[in-house]
Amino acid sequence: VLGLEPGTIKDEKLDSEKDLRKLSFEQRRDSDIANVARTGTYTLNSLAPFFEHLTEAGKELYWSQVRKCNELEEGDNDAARDHCCGINGHDGYLREEIDAMDPEYVVVLGKVAFEKTTELYQLNPQWNDVYSREVAKGDSATGLRMLDLDESFTLIPAPHPGQGWSHLPDEIKEHNHGYDGKKKNWFKQYAIDLLGHIE
Repeated sequence: VLGLEPGTIKDEKLDSEKDLRKLSFEQRRDSDIANVARTGTYTLNSLAPFFEHLTEAGKELYWSQVRKCNELEEGDNDAARDHCCGINGHDGYLREEIDAMDPEYVVVLGKVAFEKTTELYQLNPQWNDVYSREVAKGDSATGLRMLDLDESFTLIPAPHPGQGWSHLPDEIKEHNHGYDGKKKNWFKQYAIDLLGHIE
């Protein structure tokens, strides 16, 4: 499961446990993927049912991000993502990391993470609509799509848990209804749909 980055840390929060800029690569890894959703952030908390449902089904999950450090408050964040990812002439670590894990499936959360991943592997999905509509054009309850793009893994694009929901078709956006629980309910159903495709 591949997210974009940990997010922004403001100056007044530099001593916070969520400031990841000084942590080593090894410190950023966590063998229990459920802990990813226990960071206290609303965005990642939405993924808890997704992780829980898949791990309860006996699936081995691994969490990573295109960039491991927090967003820069000054400077070119897109260039920083390219540097970490290993595209546009940069020697990054992401492909080495993914290749070392040798996954059957890679779930990518959000448009930017998807674009960086497809650029890294020189993949060219033929999409004509906005990202959050394209990811919901499958035939399952959540519209889950699986892209076989001639790689060793199947790429599964998903909405960003905190962005890009406004473009989802209404019948999917309102799945299980209720704003507060909508994303958690949706990601649980997404896990159910995913299991239905891979089992």
